[in-house]
Amino acid sequence: MLDDLDLDSYPDLDFDIEWSEPTILNGKSRHTENLHILPQPTLQEMPNFKVLLEGAWLVRDVKSVDDAIGVAISEAGKRLNNANLEFVEVEAGQTVCPMCGEPLDGAFLIAGTALVGLSFEMKVFDAENENHAARIAKSMIGRAMKSVPLSVIEAEEQP
Repeated sequence: MLDDLDLDSYPDLDFDIEWSEPTILNGKSRHTENLHILPQPTLQEMPNFKVLLEGAWLVRDVKSVDDAIGVAISEAGKRLNNANLEFVEVEAGQTVCPMCGEPLDGAFLIAGTALVGLSFEMKVFDAENENHAARIAKSMIGRAMKSVPLSVIEAEEQP
């Protein structure tokens, strides 16, 4: 039986051949053989991460901060959708007042031109560590957000 099986063609396969005691069948001595395939070592699973990036979006010809935030989120969403990155969440960023600690809108409007802070969040699967996950997220989102400066806020391992 095993003589017909070419075990050399499976170099990554761990196996053990067990020969039984000879048995007599129809006056002939025969050995039976059993092939035991040993379990393969499992690959260590790499963790998943949630990565949060921030970006600065410039919006021209707007009259209010709310309009600027809406335009920035809409334009960023279009770029992400065109790059097949629908799974990236986009939100208006916030900043904290250095004096009182109160949260402020992440948009500054001067002379009809606004600088809007956006946050981009995505899940990165099978990354080696937090830095690897952050580089993957920044690369993927950065390709869609050409000329938008991005920085990593956090990369957190997910269960």
